[in-house]
Amino acid sequence: MLKKKKLVIFLFVVFFLLPSLFSLLNLYTDWLFFDEIGQTSVFTTTLSARIATGAAFGALMLLFTLANLLYACRANFPLVGIFGGNFMRLKREEAARLARPLGGVACAILAIMAGQWGALQWENVLLFMNAITVGIKDPIIGQDLGFYFFQLPLLETLKGFFLFMVTLTMVMMGAVYYLRGGIALTLRGLQVDWRVRRHLAVLLGVFGLLVTAGFFLECFQLLFSGSGAVHGAGYSDVNARLPVYRILCLVTPAATILLVAGAWKGLWRKALLAPIIVFAVYGLGIIAYPAMLQKFKVAPNELDLEMPYIGNDIKFTRYGYDLDKIETIPFDADLKLSGSGTALPSSRLTVSCSRSGPITSFSMWTMTGTW
Repeated sequence: MLKKKKLVIFLFVVFFLLPSLFSLLNLYTDWLFFDEIGQTSVFTTTLSARIATGAAFGALMLLFTLANLLYACRANFPLVGIFGGNFMRLKREEAARLARPLGGVACAILAIMAGQWGALQWENVLLFMNAITVGIKDPIIGQDLGFYFFQLPLLETLKGFFLFMVTLTMVMMGAVYYLRGGIALTLRGLQVDWRVRRHLAVLLGVFGLLVTAGFFLECFQLLFSGSGAVHGAGYSDVNARLPVYRILCLVTPAATILLVAGAWKGLWRKALLAPIIVFAVYGLGIIAYPAMLQKFKVAPNELDLEMPYIGNDIKFTRYGYDLDKIETIPFDADLKLSGSGTALPSSRLTVSCSRSGPITSFSMWTMTGTW
């Protein structure tokens, strides 16, 4: 008994006390730095944003997983034996007593992990809360650029977090139902209680809606694509992937309804048909069709087809570096140079533009406004 207490104390010191101490030391060092330069408001704003964001993500994970766990532990199932074999056999009452505490510990661990990860997303949260409109719309979808700068990063973060949360919850609920007898392996095969089916069907429905939201956000992420001739949406992205993503935004909810209905009624073949449809549309429309379009149509005539998108890339690169106000001014170069005091100063621009090297090339491009 004494050895177990020492082991618990050792694990507590190694995995909780020491990391907390190092974090406090780093926090105190940052405070001294910002206090020295007179920017303590920056430190307090960042710290409060980290704490609030981490607490929000942790609370969401805890509430969602715990609510599902409590619902799963409410039902009683008529199965007596859960584990078979000569090595170990647990009765239903023993397994049921383990399911609730183990599930609670798992919920707490997931909440702590989610809180630590969520605290790292404080910058995206502040950007979202302080979003502004730039006044310039992208040429593909017509969305204001402020959406890509301030709102899209947090939306992508939330999509990934919710998908992760729902997936882990389904796995955990499957384990809990297996321990409690709602899911059993018998000689007839896998048996799933109707209450388990309906619970998992609801979770699958939430998962399907999140996948739909992901396809919707992928339409905007195409503007950051690097698969074309330039960084940004190219011909294949706009003419192949973008329409298919919009189709998937309609197909996925319909497939989700089919999936939920099949799982709710125990019609597993109908339920499995839904993800097959989505995977088929995604594989053909997002992977295969754009690749063939790029190889057989774009590659033989790439310059003509990609020219509008190259123009977009140059245009918004100039916006980004505040070079969009440059005007093209033609001038006549004086080819007859001399060392006199009048000819050389008038030809200084010609001399400076005739120097070689990568810096001169960039200067020519920015000065003339041509590529």
